[in-house]
Amino acid sequence: NMTGGTIDISSWVVEGLGTGPTPNITINPSSSIPPNGFFLIANYPSTSANSILGIDPDQTTASVSLDNDGEQLKI
Repeated sequence: NMTGGTIDISSWVVEGLGTGPTPNITINPSSSIPPNGFFLIANYPSTSANSILGIDPDQTTASVSLDNDGEQLKI
């Protein structure tokens, strides 16, 4: 969010981010991006041995899957 205001992203859908026949991830209700901030979706929380981020994601889901050869995501 490159603005000075909070952006409400409650229940937005990111198409093509997940796995399965309908690879969509729905953002949790009551979610927002703070001014000049970001919203991070990850497979694991920062406390997981599998996490390489070292920061807490705003939303975790084991369904995140990105292709190595290119990806098109829609919000």
